[in-house]
Amino acid sequence: MKLLPEEKQLFSVLNEIILTTHRIQLNEPGFWGKQSFAISIFLEDISSIELKYKGKLWLLGLIGVCVFCGVCGYIGNEDTTRVGGFLLAVILFIIWRLTRQRTISISSHGGASINFIVQYMNDEKIDDFLYKITLAKQTRADRPAKL
Repeated sequence: MKLLPEEKQLFSVLNEIILTTHRIQLNEPGFWGKQSFAISIFLEDISSIELKYKGKLWLLGLIGVCVFCGVCGYIGNEDTTRVGGFLLAVILFIIWRLTRQRTISISSHGGASINFIVQYMNDEKIDDFLYKITLAKQTRADRPAKL
C-alpha cells in the first residue's frame, strides 16, 4: 500500500488490515503471496464498525431437523430415532459452536464494507484496534479540509 501525502501508518495486522491517518485498507492475499484484491475506505466515510460472530446457518437448520426427528421418535416411542436425533443435534451444535468465527465489519456510507476474521488478535488487541479506528476517524474529522 502506497501512502498518500501527509499520511502515516497507525496500525497493521499482518499487512492484511492497515489503518492510516487517512484510511483503512484490507489486502486479501491470493495465490503464491500475490494480492488478490484490496478494499480501502477513507476514515470520514466510515458509518459503522461492528464486532460479531459469524456461523454457518445451515448447521442450525440441520440441528432443528435433528431435534424434530428426536421429538417424533419420542412421540412414536422409537428409541433409535429419539436417541439418534437428539445425539446428532448435540454433536452438530458442538460443531457449530467450534466453527463460529469472530469478525469485524467496517461499513462506509452506501459503499463497500470491509469484513475480516479476527483470528490473531485477543480481546485487548481488538479493543485497542477499534479504539484506534475511532480516534483516527475523530482526529480526521476535526482537521480542517485543505483546498
